[in-house]
Amino acid sequence: MRTLLLASAILFGLALFAACSSPTPTPPVAPTPTPRPTATPTPTATPTITPTPTATPTATPTATPTPTATPTITPTPTPANTPTPTATPEPTATPTPINTPTPTITPTPSIQQARELATRAVVELKAGGNTWTGVVFNEQGEIITTSQDLGNAPLVDFRFADNTSGQAWVHGRNDNEGLALLRPIAAPRTYQFLSFSSDEPQRGDSMGLIQFIETSTAPDLQNTNIAGLQETFGGCLWLHINASDIGTGNGAVVFTAAGKIQGIRMPSEFLTSAGIGRPGQVSACAASYLGTSVPLLQTGRAVINVTRELGDQATLPVLPTIYHGSLTVNGQAAPAGTTVYARFQKAGARDFWKSLTTNEAGKYTFALAVNKSGYDNASIEFWSNAQKSSTTDVYRTGAARPPTRELDLVF
Repeated sequence: MRTLLLASAILFGLALFAACSSPTPTPPVAPTPTPRPTATPTPTATPTITPTPTATPTATPTATPTPTATPTITPTPTPANTPTPTATPEPTATPTPINTPTPTITPTPSIQQARELATRAVVELKAGGNTWTGVVFNEQGEIITTSQDLGNAPLVDFRFADNTSGQAWVHGRNDNEGLALLRPIAAPRTYQFLSFSSDEPQRGDSMGLIQFIETSTAPDLQNTNIAGLQETFGGCLWLHINASDIGTGNGAVVFTAAGKIQGIRMPSEFLTSAGIGRPGQVSACAASYLGTSVPLLQTGRAVINVTRELGDQATLPVLPTIYHGSLTVNGQAAPAGTTVYARFQKAGARDFWKSLTTNEAGKYTFALAVNKSGYDNASIEFWSNAQKSSTTDVYRTGAARPPTRELDLVF
C-alpha cells in the first residue's frame, strides 16, 4: 500500500516539474475534434421506418375479382355422351356354346360306352305285320332304314327302347337302293340321334351292332368287326361284318366307338339280288353310300318296286267299291297328281294299304277292294302327305258291298 502511494507521488512530481519547465505552450488548438461522427445517430435506425409498409395495400388485390369464378361452368359435362358407359361390356360371356342342344353324340372311347348312346337313337319299326329296325340320324327325328318291309305302307309305327313311340311317314323311298327315309308326324320333340361317320372303314375295325327283333321288346346289342369290304359298280361301299344272321335285323345300325353310324344292315334278299357278299353273310351299306342316298330321299324321291300287294291270296278277284268325291288339302282344291292312300284295319289282320294318284284337281275316284278274305267290316282311313282325313268308312264285301260310295275327303 505504501509503495503504491509513493509511486503515485513520484509521478505527480515529475508531472509538475515538466509543467513548470516547459515554455508557455501555444495553447493547443484544441484539435478540431475529429468530430465524433456526429454519431449520425446510427439513426436509431430511424427505423428506416420500413414504412409500416403502408401496407402496400397488399393490393387488396383489386380483388382480381376472384373471377366470380366464371363458374368454370364445370360444364355439366354435356355428358360427353358420358359414353353411356359402354358398359364395359360385361364380357359377354362368350357363351360356352351350349352346342344348341345339338344332341350330337359326343365321341366316346369304346364300343361299350357308345352302346348306351346308340340305344337311345335306334327305333323298332312296325308296318304290315313286319318288324325291323331304323335309326334317327338328325335332330328333326328323321329315320333311315331299309324299304323291303314297308310293302305298300306309307305310314310306320316306331318305338324307342324307353318305350316312347309315335308314327312316321315314308317321306322318301328307293327300292333300287333298298332304303327309305321316314319323318315323324307328331308334334316336334327332342330326339337323340347318331350322325354319319366320316371315318374310312378298315378291315378289322371293331364295331357295335344294334337291332330290334320280334321276340323281344329290348334291342339286341352285339359286338362285331368288319370282316371285309366290297366296292360295287358306281363306287358304293359295302361292309361285311361278323354277326349272327337274324332275319328280323333289317335296318340294324353298325356304329363306331365314337357313336357314329358306319353302316345300315341290308336284307339278305336285297343283297343276293344285287350280288353283294355271299349267301348267309351279314352285310351293311357304308356311311359313304348313305351320304349320297339320304339327301335324295329327303327331297321325297320315290322308287317303288312292289310287285304284288301284301297278302294277295284270293283265288278270284274281289269286286271293288268305287269311292269318289271332292278332295281338299289345307283348305284348297288338291292339285292333280296328289296321292291318296286308303288304310284297311281290322283286329287280327295286317294293315292293308291301297294308293291312288289323282289326275284332276279337287276330285278323286278310287276303286277299293282287298283281294284277301278276313277284311269284311274292316275300318278304312284316308291319308295324304302325312295327314289323316277325319272322314272314314267301313269296308263291306259280298251282298253288303255298295257298288259306289261318295265321300268328300278333307286333309
